[in-house]
Amino acid sequence: MKEIIHTVLIVVLFGFRGYAQDNNTALALRRTIMVTGVELLQRTAPTKITKDDFQKILIEKEVSAEGMVFLNKAFEFYIKNVSTEDILNSYEGKESNQLVKYVSNGGKNVFGDLSDSPALSEKEFPKWLKDILKVLLEVTAIVINTCNALPWPC
Repeated sequence: MKEIIHTVLIVVLFGFRGYAQDNNTALALRRTIMVTGVELLQRTAPTKITKDDFQKILIEKEVSAEGMVFLNKAFEFYIKNVSTEDILNSYEGKESNQLVKYVSNGGKNVFGDLSDSPALSEKEFPKWLKDILKVLLEVTAIVINTCNALPWPC
């Protein structure tokens, strides 16, 4: 997990440097969230998972509409094997922006209930997906805190 957080920070720094000429920090941060999601899927998702199986898990676990849209876009990039470079260069950030707005405005359980409650054991996410979602929440919090700390609008 720590390795992934370090990778995210490197991507953020790369994103800032790569898009500084456009002064579009918000776009770089939104792209970073998507890159994180796609790379985590590439590293941890079962190789035989289909989009229908993925979608079924998200629906069963009551993922919010914003979380669902974001995760489906990340899964689409994952299935198409879109590279990190391509995402950093061309992703417009719409789904990530919706995710950030939802969480910033106090939205709870954007990715469903990720608690470790024993009462939820039968409703629990598969471990690989739960780990991805926890990291995505952390990265989203980093993005929100970064935007809040900047002297210009994000």
